[in-house]
Amino acid sequence: MRLKIIFKKGNRDVNIQNQHNINGYVHKCLGKDNKYHDNKPSHYSISGLRGGKLNSDKKTLSFKNNPYIIISSLDYEFINNIVEGVCDEKNKSLFSGMEYDKIEIIDEKNYDGWNYFATLSPILIRIKNEVKKYNFVTVDDDDFEDVLTENTKRKLLNYDTKLDLKDFKIKIPENKSHKVKFINGKGKSFSRASQCHVNVFSTKKIAKILYHIGLGKSTGSGFGSIYYTNNHDLYQ
Repeated sequence: MRLKIIFKKGNRDVNIQNQHNINGYVHKCLGKDNKYHDNKPSHYSISGLRGGKLNSDKKTLSFKNNPYIIISSLDYEFINNIVEGVCDEKNKSLFSGMEYDKIEIIDEKNYDGWNYFATLSPILIRIKNEVKKYNFVTVDDDDFEDVLTENTKRKLLNYDTKLDLKDFKIKIPENKSHKVKFINGKGKSFSRASQCHVNVFSTKKIAKILYHIGLGKSTGSGFGSIYYTNNHDLYQ
């Protein structure tokens, strides 16, 4: 199920580096020491804060319409916990004066064959190097498509070991809107992640799984949430 959690507009503009606020809110709704926290890989995906427009200072977002986040999962226990937590009066506040308004359910059709996705939150791919740190692989790198494909296959088999991935393919189409985004983490850390279109060739079943669990790493922390490009109007 895919939830669109909508908030009332706050009383001030919002810093573009706000994913830690979203993540904190989600786990507050799930409850203290919930079993989903730091569970890797996540079998759910969370978008960034949506509906805002970047201001001229390039540091803040303003909202003409209500801000929202997207949460997706095929785990109905997880979805029920989210709904109960969001509707709890003590969790009504997101941050910067934004308060819970309502939940809408989004339903998009999945396909056998090619599925055309774009990111709601950028895809994070990182590989450990020899000094126990990470190299980020982004849409600007020549091997991004291959690395994302192999990462996605592992992610799918972690979800269901019986999936048939024989004909599975990922293609990154050329698109001028593709970009690498820098996302602040804890302290001074940051991640380089890819905002892009992704074409997936698969069965309808596999497409549905990816639609809900997202692409790349840390989908439970605001990376790799995707949507169908033919349904762009659902995310305005």
